[in-house]
Amino acid sequence: AFWNEAPRRFACSGLRAGLLHATTGYSLPDAVRLAERIADARDFSPAALRRCIVAHARSHWRRQRFYRMLN
Repeated sequence: AFWNEAPRRFACSGLRAGLLHATTGYSLPDAVRLAERIADARDFSPAALRRCIVAHARSHWRRQRFYRMLN
């Protein structure tokens, strides 16, 4: 729902993109993973970066399912 409502012209990252550990709140490890993913990208246009970050954030959301359940 967040990504459907976020402005499409901009690519959010970090806490604004929900990239934090669901239990601890740590965001640095996720920031590093996102930075690595962006560094591997071929297209750095705003639309391409947004798609890259959205895909990463959705994957992160799925991986954090267990931790959200614990909370």
